[in-house]
Amino acid sequence: MFKKIIFGIVLLSIISCSQNNTSTKLIILGTVHFPTEKINSDSIYQVLKRVNPDFILMEADSAIFNSDFSFKKTFDENEYNAVIKYKKEYPSVKIRPIEFEGRNEYRKSIGIFSEENTAFKILNKLNSENLFSSKEKEIWKRFEYFWILSDSINSQNLNSLNSPITDKIIDSLIYYQYLGVKKIIDKRDEFVISKLIDAKLDTVTIRDYFNKWANFEGKIRNDALSKNILNIVKKNQSKTIIVLTGFKHRFYIIKTLNQQEEKYNFEIKEFYEY
Repeated sequence: MFKKIIFGIVLLSIISCSQNNTSTKLIILGTVHFPTEKINSDSIYQVLKRVNPDFILMEADSAIFNSDFSFKKTFDENEYNAVIKYKKEYPSVKIRPIEFEGRNEYRKSIGIFSEENTAFKILNKLNSENLFSSKEKEIWKRFEYFWILSDSINSQNLNSLNSPITDKIIDSLIYYQYLGVKKIIDKRDEFVISKLIDAKLDTVTIRDYFNKWANFEGKIRNDALSKNILNIVKKNQSKTIIVLTGFKHRFYIIKTLNQQEEKYNFEIKEFYEY
């Protein structure tokens, strides 16, 4: 009887290990799009070789692909150059887009540009002229602090970009960039008095413009990236999938997908675990 119990425990352990081994492995690789001293297409290529993925997911939409997912169009950026080189050596790897579909066209349709400079120029002027309340001053100070930190990360290597410390910095930056300063903009008259010409050539208040921009860049786009990754994971079980994305998207994606790991039988891993 004792031997049967031991055998049962061992068998359950083997089954459990087998199930764990068949789960999909998902790596979210935070990158920079253009070469720096420590990151370029070759450093990303070396990660691809190390991970040996079945799928490479790119921060791009379907417009740059042909129907067979070969490239219709490419850009002289780190990720594209690394993937092109890797694909030549490992032609069986599958490339898929994960970007918000029609991102640039959608931006234009709601009247925003890819960057928002006007609101931040006004915020910086208010700060330099000491016109912030103590609460506003603290929000702006925290935003500047995390912006400077994130800017310095650009010059570091892939290990640093994909570390828990960087993830925490970016999480804080996202909050202050899109939500923290919004609290200032929503309360100050300067952002209603001041207006700009948006991407639809309409005249809008800085407040209305910023709110649309922040909602798209801070939430809608990141939610789309996460959803598109999850859809590919659900359809491709027991595979190794790597995502190449700007490092400022990485933490949001991981935080969102962490909630789905058990349900869809995948685990998020780091590239240096391979």
